[in-house]
Amino acid sequence: MLKDSATAELELALQAVMQGETYLSPPISKQWWKATLQASRAEQPGADHLTPRQRQVLQLIAEGLSTKGNRLSP
Repeated sequence: MLKDSATAELELALQAVMQGETYLSPPISKQWWKATLQASRAEQPGADHLTPRQRQVLQLIAEGLSTKGNRLSP
């Protein structure tokens, strides 16, 4: 919780903690989710990291072709 949180928020936090839950103030929760999403995106390679062949295979799969089709052979 933030030190300038309202009394009503303190009551919500206490109820949550007494029930064994975790409580985060909305501003803290928003910052945490933003940081988590950014970290998640940084860990996942995007299309920029694909080789030309990987892009070709991905495009063909997106078009509904399988690896058994002739177009995916090198």
